[in-house]
Amino acid sequence: KNVYACLLICALAATAGAYLTLVNNFMMLGGGFLSSLVSIGLMMWLMSVPHTRENVGKRIAILSGFGFLSGTGLAPLLRLTVAVNPSIIPTALALSIVVFIGFSIAALTSEPGKYLYLGGICYSALFYMMIGSLLNIFI
Repeated sequence: KNVYACLLICALAATAGAYLTLVNNFMMLGGGFLSSLVSIGLMMWLMSVPHTRENVGKRIAILSGFGFLSGTGLAPLLRLTVAVNPSIIPTALALSIVVFIGFSIAALTSEPGKYLYLGGICYSALFYMMIGSLLNIFI
């Protein structure tokens, strides 16, 4: 459960970093090179901080900073995607959220290690079949 919470925190921080960079060019010094270097430094710092009860808050803050700067690094690619077709980003976000929820439900409801991969694949396949059937109604 802690893994999924950390993944969610990192994804939200990356979303915030990408949004701030898209809206007002936040942290775009040197074309994002500086944010890339700092994110690599944060990841090395995260690996060097030992995992103890006292360091959990510090490690989550470092992970959030890494996620935020990773999001700022994605901003140029997202800007190009918006120029091609703006509907790609919300569609990719929605599909990613649904797949993440499917994998999370599979991991949290199964016994440890039993049917873990099969459950995630089945939830993803079920979602894509539902979307296909809904699109079939309107197209």
